[in-house]
Amino acid sequence: MMTMMKKRMMRIDSVAAGGLLRRGLTGVFAALCVFVFSAACAAGVERHPLADEVVIVANRAVEGSEAVARYYAEQRGIDPERILLLDMPDRETISRAAFNRRVLNPLVEALDEGGFLDVVLERAPADGSERRGYSVVYNHVRYMVLCYGVPLRIARMNDLDESEDVERFVRRHARTRPNFARPEFFQGRLAANNASVDSELATLAMGPVPVTGMVGNPLFRQVEPGVLASEVIRVTRLDGPTPEDAKRLVDNALEGERLGLRGRAYFDQDGREEGGYRMGNDWLRGARRIIEMAGFDTTVDTRREIFDRRARFDAPAFYLGWYAGDVDGVFQLSGFEFAAGAVAAHIHSFSARSLRDAEAGWAAPFVRRGAAATVGNVYEPYLMFSHHLDALTGALLDGWTWGDAAYFALPVLSWQNVTLGDPLYRPFGVPLEAQVERIRQDGWEGHDAYILIRATNRLLAEGREADAREGIRGAFADQAHPGVALYIVEMLSAHEDREDRRAVLRRVVESGVAPERSTDWGLFAALAEACVRDRMFEEAVALYRRVLESSVHDDAFARAILGEASRAAASAGDSDLSMEWRDRQLAIIRAEEGAAAADEEGG
Repeated sequence: MMTMMKKRMMRIDSVAAGGLLRRGLTGVFAALCVFVFSAACAAGVERHPLADEVVIVANRAVEGSEAVARYYAEQRGIDPERILLLDMPDRETISRAAFNRRVLNPLVEALDEGGFLDVVLERAPADGSERRGYSVVYNHVRYMVLCYGVPLRIARMNDLDESEDVERFVRRHARTRPNFARPEFFQGRLAANNASVDSELATLAMGPVPVTGMVGNPLFRQVEPGVLASEVIRVTRLDGPTPEDAKRLVDNALEGERLGLRGRAYFDQDGREEGGYRMGNDWLRGARRIIEMAGFDTTVDTRREIFDRRARFDAPAFYLGWYAGDVDGVFQLSGFEFAAGAVAAHIHSFSARSLRDAEAGWAAPFVRRGAAATVGNVYEPYLMFSHHLDALTGALLDGWTWGDAAYFALPVLSWQNVTLGDPLYRPFGVPLEAQVERIRQDGWEGHDAYILIRATNRLLAEGREADAREGIRGAFADQAHPGVALYIVEMLSAHEDREDRRAVLRRVVESGVAPERSTDWGLFAALAEACVRDRMFEEAVALYRRVLESSVHDDAFARAILGEASRAAASAGDSDLSMEWRDRQLAIIRAEEGAAAADEEGG
């Protein structure tokens, strides 16, 4: 069988000749490609080539914080001496005085003592709540990793007046760096002095900047920022609802690097185009084009609502969307799990307002559900000053690390933004060619199916339709993977190959394959719908039955598909089953209405 598999893979394997990244990788990124490939093959932990450019910060006062720091250092081969332990508040939100006294000032001193940041310190202020002045001589830190327990947000000060300091700051930079200290950055609604801890610490190598407002990010959309690169410390977090969630960010990144991203991409655009909505949708459209050029199979939702529970959402490896306040829709499926190494981001003003609540906002829920990397905001950032998701996507596809890509996509610092995940993680560190070669040598299983689909899309983009069809059909002949089946059915629908479609659907049913996880439910429901369209009602019933048996503990999902399942059963001539499923749907609806009424009375 392996010999047959290798022959069938020859068509898809030929995609390697085209080259995935047209611009190529040079310098540090080329070295990182070699590292990722060797690390994937080696037993044990290898020291990352950028390990000496990382410092790790943990909170001695929070149980589990140091453990996360040491776990990360071990996994990446980072010297334990690069872990800085500070006594910080055990709270997510702290005052500006507490930030200065227990985070900023001691961190600058620790960086200086450790030789990570060469500074000239001014006399310590008599009142420890004030910032200690310093001048930066040289910065040796590329990435700073804040671990579980490090405070997240700095609260607003109501009595702060920095107008004279801001005026001097703007004037000092007006001629040489006007985009760094634009006057409007400190005026009107932007004259806020609350911020994320992370974004404030990202400016450490610049020396003190005004507390009020924001400063321009010298790395923003700069492929080669030159000497300005050393002015920014790329701060990311290993954080989440629990220390175990924080450690899982590391594990998921390593797993993503081991085999490369395997899965599909999902884009949830808002249906509105007026005002600022166009900007956000343009980012998502741009990111989608980049992802599709790389061959990923995608689903796009252009409604105002987010992806609902009924949506197809198998193997979610890449998700970008907006606009809801708290995690909802398909992400509320019981047992929802992202694909290994997944990148996920949801645009919302307060998407990272807390990282302790696994259901609040989007950042913490994404971490809990297995994303390896995400971004968010702790306070209102205003859309244009949040991460530009098209730039983020492009940098990642060009092979950048997560930390570099996140700051390439961020227009301002000393503001409201946070980046969660291992800054050394490279989601696209394993080229598609290497993924296909591994499959050709070892065979494929599970989420490897989406590598085959991606390679097929690349062949189609190159106009090699015959090779694409032959390759993916050969792979399906070896394994009746439901994702490959639906892909082939949709491909055949464009050519009106009804009998071929029916044969593919029939094989999926006869194989007995069933959903393995909740994110597969929508895929199987889509296959059932395809059966209904081709009037294969008995096959549709068989697929609906497998979904409903798998989702027995998720009434919200079951309610969403029981109606269509009941109609399919009726068309198949099974009136008893049709009525059973209809009654089950009505029972769920009545139970939900009763619970809602009880909540209303209690409120």
